[in-house]
Order: sequence, then structure tokens, then C-alpha cells
Amino acid sequence: RKPLASVSCEEERRSKLNTVSLEQLACEYWALFDVPGEQYLAPYESVYRRDSLDATGQPIGLVYGPSTYEVIQAYQRAGVEVAPEFLDLPDHVGMELEFLCFLCEKEAEAWRLNNSEEALKYLNWQREFLQQHLSTWIYTFCDKMIKVASSGFYHAAAMMAKEYIAQEQENIDVSIFLKN
Repeated sequence: RKPLASVSCEEERRSKLNTVSLEQLACEYWALFDVPGEQYLAPYESVYRRDSLDATGQPIGLVYGPSTYEVIQAYQRAGVEVAPEFLDLPDHVGMELEFLCFLCEKEAEAWRLNNSEEALKYLNWQREFLQQHLSTWIYTFCDKMIKVASSGFYHAAAMMAKEYIAQEQENIDVSIFLKN
């Protein structure tokens, strides 16, 4: 796989990153991700998927909607359970990214053990999870974060997440093609 492309940041954003305190980041975190709030961003796939219908038949995204159950099934297929101490929803952006990391680690471990069949299984699961879940909503989520966040930290985090997902999709497709 090729390495994650570096995200270019202007000097202004870099200086903002260096001058933001942990307290400021915590305040912005709560402004972005705690309900209610003017800047609130729902960090859940189900909100962006719009796979439910309202009373008039219009598509809407519901917290803990149908896609949440699909995410849980993907976790279960890979032998992963959400830890009881995790008090958020299973389709939280952090949980989905952590699951993708888990799949990458399992793939790498299989390659180290020269188990190409197992490695390709995890590689295919990564591709499926990206196609069916993360890539369906994370770009919209990140674009909204870039729009409403005031610190360079959250701008950079959103830009890196978008770049990572795009690179991961490209790398997986190339890897699967080359391995088959």
C-alpha cells in the first residue's frame, strides 16, 4: 500500500494548531458533538444515510436507524463486540474508524504469517465496510465539520479523515487487484 498522502496546511492553520489549548479543544468538542447546540454535528452514520422514511414518505436519517444494525452485523462477522463501557452508539464515527483499524491490523497480521487467504478476507471486509458504510457518509460529516469548526485542529482532523478514507479505498482496490 502506498502511504497516506500528506495533507497540506497553510502556515495560518499550523499556527492555530500550536496556539489552541486543551481547554479550548474540549470546549469546541462539546460545541460540535453535544446536543443541543448551534454547531452540533451528529457523529453517527445512521443520521446521514437517510434510510428511513418520515410520515410523508420522505427519506430521513434516524439515530440508530437500519444502517446501525448493518454496522453491528459487520462487527459481529469479524468477531468484534462493542465494549459495554463504550456508552455511545455503534455507528459513531470513532467506532467505525476503530473497526477499520482492527480490520487493517488483522490483515497485516495475516500477511506476516503468510496466510494470504486470511489476509484477503480482511482486505475484502475492509473494502465492503468502506463502500457500504464509511464512504457513504464520512465525506458529508467532515465537510460539515470543516464548515462549522473554528479551530484548525478540527479542520485538520476532518481533512485527514477524508484523505485517509479516499486513500484507503484506492489502496484496497489496487491491493485486491494485484493479489488476485
